[in-house]
Amino acid sequence: VAHTTEFRDCAKMAAAATRFRPTSRRTLRVRASRDAPKQTTSQEARLRAEVASPFRVARIFLVGAVGAGAAIGTAVATTQLLASLAQGATQEELLDGAKTLIVDLGGVAFCTWSLRRDWRARDAQIARMEREAQLSQLRLELGNGKTCAAGALRGFHRLVLVAGSQEYLAEAQATAAPYRPELLQRGV
Repeated sequence: VAHTTEFRDCAKMAAAATRFRPTSRRTLRVRASRDAPKQTTSQEARLRAEVASPFRVARIFLVGAVGAGAAIGTAVATTQLLASLAQGATQEELLDGAKTLIVDLGGVAFCTWSLRRDWRARDAQIARMEREAQLSQLRLELGNGKTCAAGALRGFHRLVLVAGSQEYLAEAQATAAPYRPELLQRGV
């Protein structure tokens, strides 16, 4: 209950601090708190990544199973081809064994490539989710002097974080200024 009250208070403070006032400048300062507890969000990030790509786990399982079957087929085709070579089989039997081996090797290669691609995509998505969770813990100082976690503003305001030198920040604000009236009109 305390967390919900804090969330509502932060949202109200943010709404009050960001009302359009032509005579004053709205500021939002970001300060990293050194005493903020570090949370391990990997389990939450994994669950969010699974929700974002629900069929990835099934695809990894199925492609892994097909790859295992292709690997077994490669082992069988290799032993058959070696046995045919040792027994002095005809050219037709050797070509048939070589074709089977090449198809199985292609299947193993494709499954390996597909699995690596899915694992890399999953790891990149989990890393992105963890970065987003860390950014939501960032403490913000609103224009009225109150502080609030960035995650508490979720659903009420759309935050845009820009990092860089003072010159870059001034340039970014000047570039974004023409879009401000339209965004305010839409309530973004």
